[in-house]
Amino acid sequence: MTAFSSTANDRQTRTLERMMKWLERMGERDQQLYGAVRQFERKSFHAGVIVCVPTPEHPFASCDHPTACSAVAFNISQGGVGLVSSQEFSHPTVQIGLKLPDGSYRWKEGRVVRVREIPGESFVEYGISFRKATEPSAG
Repeated sequence: MTAFSSTANDRQTRTLERMMKWLERMGERDQQLYGAVRQFERKSFHAGVIVCVPTPEHPFASCDHPTACSAVAFNISQGGVGLVSSQEFSHPTVQIGLKLPDGSYRWKEGRVVRVREIPGESFVEYGISFRKATEPSAG
């Protein structure tokens, strides 16, 4: 997965790919069980994203934000995104950078609503509920 290619070793990359397939299967099962009661339809979405935790000194997200880290999104809806990261987020409020075709980023503010450590692996799965969109930046 490209989001970890510069920092991950081969084992982590293989583990991440295996986890993404597992999460996709779990998402299909989840859709069968809960799809009718979800507010927004989920779509499979495999892409690298940037996650920032806003701080008083740095309240606005950017690619060079001091807390910026890479993650991989595996599904998305109007209401939120599911992602996997090797980093733990220290705050329930995060900003997610989604890369647009022109190379800029659309930043979405969100709240961490689910955290699942993946046993025996060095990754954590997060469910992020979007709050609002912020203006795109050149990141």
